[in-house]
Amino acid sequence: MSSVAKMQFYVVTRDQSGGFDLQRLDLESSLQVRLTQEFLKQSKEFVDVGIQKLSFHATFTPSPDSITSISPFDIPLILSRGMDKPQEFHKIQMPFTPKAPVVRAILGIDNGTVTGQKGYYFQHFDRSHILQTGSTVLFRGGMFYSMVDPGVKIADRLMAVISGNELLFRSYFKTNQFLDLSAHFREASDEDITTVLQHEKLTKADPSLIIKMCKPVMRKKFSAILFTKVLDHEKATPDRIQGGMKRFFGVKLDIKIDRTGKRRIVFPIDPLEVGHLLAYLTDSVYESDLTGEHRTSNSHRPLS
Repeated sequence: MSSVAKMQFYVVTRDQSGGFDLQRLDLESSLQVRLTQEFLKQSKEFVDVGIQKLSFHATFTPSPDSITSISPFDIPLILSRGMDKPQEFHKIQMPFTPKAPVVRAILGIDNGTVTGQKGYYFQHFDRSHILQTGSTVLFRGGMFYSMVDPGVKIADRLMAVISGNELLFRSYFKTNQFLDLSAHFREASDEDITTVLQHEKLTKADPSLIIKMCKPVMRKKFSAILFTKVLDHEKATPDRIQGGMKRFFGVKLDIKIDRTGKRRIVFPIDPLEVGHLLAYLTDSVYESDLTGEHRTSNSHRPLS
């Protein structure tokens, strides 16, 4: 790598309107070179010759120790703009403060001048990476000092790499926070939908009613529910689901107690409520860490 060849760095954010965006990181030159070298080093576990890759499909849960591949992968337009027209993006302002957008990833973009091939390199980012001024001290010249401005910790592993037209990633759940992967789920079959509706935490709804109302996007969410096995999770109790639906959508789902004393969610039959429940079960809603607003993560709009 040439001593002057550097990646362009961004943060992938959710802005105050809830949409995905990129903000440019203004880095001191030597730091930019060091981060470029570090990202390239971390990328070896994704792109080195002989790395075993599993093709992504919605019928298994990849191990976080494996590399999963989606190929071909359509590069989102905003990433292409980040590579070709970095001047169109603003530098990050007021980072990691209550008024700042939520940062989901640190992104390094190589336009081909670093490795000879265009690529995108992602480190997952959450609040644990932020060094807060009130809880971090610096040691300099034999003395400890309060940190005046917030800082960040750089992770020691990448979460995802786009090389050519191939996406390689470790965790579907974390990667989906900064790259929308929902389009890569197949549409659930009628049998798949029936399987979900027969789960022990749900009352046995009439599958024919639900199947009749299912549009392609709803079928993909049913597929995602099967893929993630979210209803099998110990925290996915009927009471918690009921509370989440009330909290995010203002919808109060009923709970029935069966003959064995087990509590079950009454699966709704109103199309709007069904859509809300599918969104909730597929983690398509979230609460902003900083603002507390409730938002949808597919459209990334605040919920009304």
